Parts: sequence; structure tokens; C-alpha cells
Amino acid sequence: MFDDNDMVLTLMSEGDKEVNYPSSFHIGFIQPSEEKVNELNQRLKDDGFDVKPPRRFHGSWTFYFKAPGGVLIEVLH
Repeated sequence: MFDDNDMVLTLMSEGDKEVNYPSSFHIGFIQPSEEKVNELNQRLKDDGFDVKPPRRFHGSWTFYFKAPGGVLIEVLH
């Protein structure tokens, strides 16, 4: 994964070994506004990801989805 600010995030496993993440393991990407969260949610839907609409959760406007490889991603403001 990469962004417009040249940040690169790589998650790897060794060879063909299956990776089992703890149930609460996830990576969060904080956005500058609720509108940006909505925009990213729609972009993911348009790209074929199974994402539910953002919702208010723990005081944040947020949604979760599973990235290829099974990593849980949170996008929030």
C-alpha cells in the first residue's frame, strides 16, 4: 500500500506460510475529515471491495474492511 505522501506500508509473511492475526489486530488510517472517509469508502466500493458504509463508532466516523491477505483495515476521522 502506498499514498500520495510517499508512505509505503508492506506486510509480508515468509513463503507460503499461513498468517493468523489476533482477532483485534488491524491497521488504521486517520483521515482529515468525515468527507474524506466517505470518499475513500466509495472509492473502495467502486474498486470492488466489500465495504459497509461508514458509521459512528467509539466517537469516530469509521469503517473497516479486509485487505487482500486478510489484514483488517480501519479508515476513520
